[in-house]
Amino acid sequence: MVFRLGINFPSLGLFHLFTHALFKALLFLAAGHILIITFGRQDVRQIGGLGLRMPFTALMFTVRRLCLVGAPFIRAFYSKHLILELIISNPINMVRVVIIMVATFITAKYVFRTLKGVV
Repeated sequence: MVFRLGINFPSLGLFHLFTHALFKALLFLAAGHILIITFGRQDVRQIGGLGLRMPFTALMFTVRRLCLVGAPFIRAFYSKHLILELIISNPINMVRVVIIMVATFITAKYVFRTLKGVV
């Protein structure tokens, strides 16, 4: 979102802010439901296998993961990949491009890591 402001596309940054807020809200709703069901346990090693006991919550967690990674044909895909495309095509410093690509890769890595722990 800040990168969008840096290359003078504030409306695209606002669009990404709204989509990010929506799927983060879904994340917190699903995480709160998991905390209620597991009686407040927060150690992922102790709460694994919840996908069998709570299929709807697991589905919501999966939708949230897909949004956070920017999977195709989900709303976050259009905002996130448009930002990446405009940053790469804009004649800016290559350090910014590397930073945004590394940040996107790290996000995808930790999102898929939670898949193993919770579901």
